[in-house]
Amino acid sequence: MTSPLVLPKTAKEAQEMLRAAGLPELTPTVIAEIVSKEGEDFKQALATVAQGNVDRENPSLRYLLQIIGACVPATRAVLERLGLRGVALSALIEISKAEGRTFAQAIRAINGNEMSAENAHVRQYLTRVVSPHATASPEDHAPTTATPSQSAPHPNAPQPQSRTEAPTRQSHPQSSQHAQRQGSVTPFPARERHERRNAGSGQPTTSRASQASGEAPDRRFTSVHLYAGKAALCFSPDETRKDTSPTVRVEAAKVSGPRQYDWGSKVSFQMTVSELPLVFGVLYGLIPKVDLTGHGVENEKSMSIEEQGGKFFFSMRVRGGTIYPVPVPAKDAYPIMTMLLEQMQKNAPGLPTAQIIQLAKRVCDMYRSGLTEQQPRVANG
Repeated sequence: MTSPLVLPKTAKEAQEMLRAAGLPELTPTVIAEIVSKEGEDFKQALATVAQGNVDRENPSLRYLLQIIGACVPATRAVLERLGLRGVALSALIEISKAEGRTFAQAIRAINGNEMSAENAHVRQYLTRVVSPHATASPEDHAPTTATPSQSAPHPNAPQPQSRTEAPTRQSHPQSSQHAQRQGSVTPFPARERHERRNAGSGQPTTSRASQASGEAPDRRFTSVHLYAGKAALCFSPDETRKDTSPTVRVEAAKVSGPRQYDWGSKVSFQMTVSELPLVFGVLYGLIPKVDLTGHGVENEKSMSIEEQGGKFFFSMRVRGGTIYPVPVPAKDAYPIMTMLLEQMQKNAPGLPTAQIIQLAKRVCDMYRSGLTEQQPRVANG
């Protein structure tokens, strides 16, 4: 019988849970700021992982790794090497949650390495996603090369603050240490739990939460709906279950009435990473058609995309006769093309867009020529 979750009430208790889970330790100040932003979501995820018996695919662990990855000193050290200063911790958390594995890989690629031409595209990626939140950008401050000890601080080192500190705080280190110790046992402020979006609504889930108040939502995580006379499709950015690689999920629903669709009985279809360039290739005009087969626990789901003159024809099928046909005008395929391209870019942040398209063209040429082996049959939903 699973014991009930015991949520941390103070930063000290949260630190103990981080140690129990084998995760990097954070300072009380950083933990308090995380709780202020994430609330019950962070405390529940931490308590779940601290109980043990959690595999790497567990959503709570993946969520914690995204949060912690944004908050460890090494992340801020890398950004400061790139001249990206003054980024609020809350903004870093949102970036890490939105970008996922790609952001973490980019930080690791720069951390401890010289500012060489080999990782120039990684630096460009980090600058692109972080600079809107920085008070100082690379244009204001040229990146400096740090020693390995500067670029990779110990995980337990105090977190540099993103706000400007008053000079008197540095002149009284003892009072600062006392405040930190006091904060570690101060109860977290009460905060209502985040409402679960679309709870019980039966509507397809949009991929990400909205940004903090006053900030525009990340357009790259907006779902795209396609409606037709017999069915509707919803495309949204997603991550594979096995290795959290960026991909695209498609949800299909049957028509249930005039302009109404039964999203409560939707069928989900997650593309594999290797299928992204093929679907992109059809929409981009590299190949006329692609069949994606072997999806689902029993390989019962498949989807085809075909160019038909001035439109595309999407068809999802489930073994047993259920078909979800959706004709799509060419103009409505554009947001799907950009979504596919953005997910491919996240899987290869070090490559320029033109090179990714060239690689997709090569894959499509071989697919069309029949030179590829049998298409992967991966049960991934």
